[in-house]
Amino acid sequence: MRVINQISQRREYRAELAPEGWMSTGNLENELTTTDYRVSSIAEKYRNKKPEWFKEYLHPTTKRRSEYFAPELVAIIKHEVRNLEYAPAGWMTRNAIALEESFNRKFVGEIIDSEREKHPEWFKKYAIPVVGSVVEFLHPELVDLTKREIRAIKSAEPDLAPEGWLHLGALLTQFQTSRQTIERIAHPFRKEHPEWFGVYKGDSGKKGKYFAPELVEIIKNELSSLDTAPPGWLTIYKLAEVGPSYYTIKKTSEQYRHDHPEYFRFYRDKGKKIEHLAPELVAILNKKNLEYSSPSQEWKNMEAMRKEIDSADRRTIRRMVEHYRVQHPEWFKKFRDPAANNQILECFAPELVEIIKEELTRRNRGKSE
Repeated sequence: MRVINQISQRREYRAELAPEGWMSTGNLENELTTTDYRVSSIAEKYRNKKPEWFKEYLHPTTKRRSEYFAPELVAIIKHEVRNLEYAPAGWMTRNAIALEESFNRKFVGEIIDSEREKHPEWFKKYAIPVVGSVVEFLHPELVDLTKREIRAIKSAEPDLAPEGWLHLGALLTQFQTSRQTIERIAHPFRKEHPEWFGVYKGDSGKKGKYFAPELVEIIKNELSSLDTAPPGWLTIYKLAEVGPSYYTIKKTSEQYRHDHPEYFRFYRDKGKKIEHLAPELVAILNKKNLEYSSPSQEWKNMEAMRKEIDSADRRTIRRMVEHYRVQHPEWFKKFRDPAANNQILECFAPELVEIIKEELTRRNRGKSE
């Protein structure tokens, strides 16, 4: 009965037009010539802090209920959209370069990332016009350098690789490490010894990046010099085997990196250079893991609720549940969910699940009538 009463109260509240100054996502999308995603991404930052800025009213034409934003939030959204910083002339994204040059995006990324440590000022984030998404753009000098290297590779008809030169893929296989690790070791030698880097054909006739024997030896020595981890130091992968998911451990451990950089070190594990976590941090993570129990079947996380109510998307459900967070904080709890690879996820109480299901059923019935 309590659930039905709350739904009835919400129905009465919504059966009115939006007050002056309140605007919907669609209103703002049209006025600002932007996207639904851009408007929503700004608004969502304030949903928990200012729930009173989000209310549902009737659309003046269609008479359907829609979510509207308070004038205070409307002003914030307009300011953020209109004050986006766009890339200066000549700056491009890596995807734009790959598309313009009709070249493999992965290889374009390798060229670009090899300059990141040396020229961090060549990498800045700007908004994409109309869409409003903020992504990484590249300085014109880096754009030019990347295009020249791409065109040199495309136009050249390389020879077979000299004896002793190894392809990047062969190095990855031989040393059982990552592409980023090889590039990190090799990069400092590009300026001093450019002759150690070349594009050649392999036995299959395919072109690829090759490294000279001198550089191969340096890479081998550096990788071999890595120690094995002392007792108690563990990788995130190892912790994830018996605890929460890799993502959960990674997210939690990153909270300690700034204040305790000594908790993070690279050691050799199964032939690869992998970051390990100190015993002190492992103990903290294990303690946090024990703080979260598994949810009962009645409590649902967002994905479980979405699957159960297959007529609604994640964003719709999120908007609906947020209406109850301030009034009923006890309906929102975090659990370690075995059904979701032991991720620590926010789950919703049975009362809230029932309210959302009933409300969506009523909405769908109204649309079909």
